[in-house]
Amino acid sequence: MSDSTNSNTLKQSYFKNFVDVSGDVITRSNYKIKLYGADPTQSFPVFTVGPSEFSFYDSSGNTTDVSTNKLLFIKDLTQNVETTLNSLTRITTHIEDNSTNFVVVSDTSFNKDVYVGGDTSLNQNLTVYGSTHLLGNVFVDSNFSLSGDLDMSYNNIDVSKISVNSIDSGEINQFS
Repeated sequence: MSDSTNSNTLKQSYFKNFVDVSGDVITRSNYKIKLYGADPTQSFPVFTVGPSEFSFYDSSGNTTDVSTNKLLFIKDLTQNVETTLNSLTRITTHIEDNSTNFVVVSDTSFNKDVYVGGDTSLNQNLTVYGSTHLLGNVFVDSNFSLSGDLDMSYNNIDVSKISVNSIDSGEINQFS
């Protein structure tokens, strides 16, 4: 057996039970290691390991290939990936992205700052707790109701276009 190109080579083998390999299993010429299930009539493997991918087979023989290059990104994991992905799926269930708009289709809570760089449309009621600063013009196209004090002492006010239907005595001190 001095010829290393012909010694210890197998073209095809079948192992029925346990096999102990005490060294490397080497395949050449881009061949795959194919692992079959317990059903001897199944014509396709359950799992294959090739030089550039792993292949998983379903019961119909359809494959899912995972490139070994993708495995480079699976490192330094400190938590269960499946649990984390399931959590992300659960909390993003009611978010849709139709490539034009970001749409939230369920109740949403923002517990920190929210910045909007463009127009915002609210099709229902808006309740604000705390101070509200409107730094531009405010347009009201329907009824406006004020239940508390109105302080207009910061700027000059043109009252020529204000109409008042009813005023309780002492409520308005001065119009100028």
